Amino acid sequence: MWVTGVWDEIYLAWAKWGFLRRIRKYGWTGNYISATDSEASFAYSIGRWEHLDAPELIVFGADAEASQGLIKQAHALLRTGQLKLSDKAPWALEGNGGRRLAWRAVHPSQIR
Repeated sequence: MWVTGVWDEIYLAWAKWGFLRRIRKYGWTGNYISATDSEASFAYSIGRWEHLDAPELIVFGADAEASQGLIKQAHALLRTGQLKLSDKAPWALEGNGGRRLAWRAVHPSQIR
């Protein structure tokens, strides 16, 4: 008999396979975590550091579509050299409702 634990294991294996497939194909992928009552939503890249020798990106407080767009556009601009990262540097994104964004460096103790 199938139980919830088995389905959870199957789902996690499938999700991991999807992440690894996208990282192999593109060198990176992203993930979105929905907001809760006590925490803001966030999205982050996976694989850029290891496969592209580039910093990972994380976006807080935006919906899934906006977060995905921010990370994809930043990745494209970084790849072509049109965007340079520096701590607290402002950044504007077309179609972002005029909101200003800022890059923040991650403390080295948070990088494994």
